[in-house]
Amino acid sequence: MSLVRRDASAAEVARRSWNVLTRPLPAGFAAELTVSTIAAGESAVLLGRFQREPDAAGFHPDAPRLRRASGGTHVHLGGGDVHVLLSLASADALVPCTPASLVNRHVRPVLRALGGAFFGRDWIAGPRELSRRPIAFAGFAHHAESGRAALEVIVPGADDWCEPSRASHRGLAPAHLTDPARFAEAIVRAFETTFGSALGATRDDPADAAPPADTAPWGASLDEAMGPLRAGRDAGGELRFGGEIFASADRVDALGPAIDAAITAAPADPSASVGALVDAAFTEGGGVIVGVSDLANVRAVLLAASRS
Repeated sequence: MSLVRRDASAAEVARRSWNVLTRPLPAGFAAELTVSTIAAGESAVLLGRFQREPDAAGFHPDAPRLRRASGGTHVHLGGGDVHVLLSLASADALVPCTPASLVNRHVRPVLRALGGAFFGRDWIAGPRELSRRPIAFAGFAHHAESGRAALEVIVPGADDWCEPSRASHRGLAPAHLTDPARFAEAIVRAFETTFGSALGATRDDPADAAPPADTAPWGASLDEAMGPLRAGRDAGGELRFGGEIFASADRVDALGPAIDAAITAAPADPSASVGALVDAAFTEGGGVIVGVSDLANVRAVLLAASRS
């Protein structure tokens, strides 16, 4: 029986993604692979785990906004596209690696199937006939406390799958493969060849959808090489950190409230305590962040937002 889930809805794919770090793996397996082809007529914008609705303002404005587990930028998902989700018991469950190198070590079967290349950013480069332009999104999700991790890849069938002038693309215009669904079986075979019997698969459709994305505007923003860092109050008044980053979700969720508490305790000069909290979140106890050249930028955007 084929492992490809055909004619999946965008909502189903988003639910599966959002639950990837908490949904139990098939009994006896260290990883679960799901490759889905999207049903004709489907259209949705999948927001990165740490984005808000305003981040995608003007991008496919008629498409519903859904949330996924992996970080990074918003991506359009349409009919005929392919969604790849590799759920892992830990980042190194299949191959030795750290969470930060998870994409590099696990995206290789996708590259072989597509004839693409990966240069350490958040996208897959197309074959030479497409001048190595970005043809797919590639990112990861991670939870520091549990160790759970996931690879998420979206292979689109149109050039408008992402913002055309993202910093991460370094001036390269997005492109696409014709009829990406024809690669779905090849992607499955490439994963099976690489990881063999360690991969499980189920047909269950997770029932729990992600909570709606926050609609509040961010209070502060700072450009980074992969995309903007963001910080600001959410609809409930809590300080939050986000943007186009890949990071341990539990550490990001806890960071803003911890910084609020630190500033309340030492309002005169909170810089040192904020710096210590940021460093601890992403350098200790398995926490990770990718897409940030210097943690000083995280401290700066959070301090700016706390004062706004």
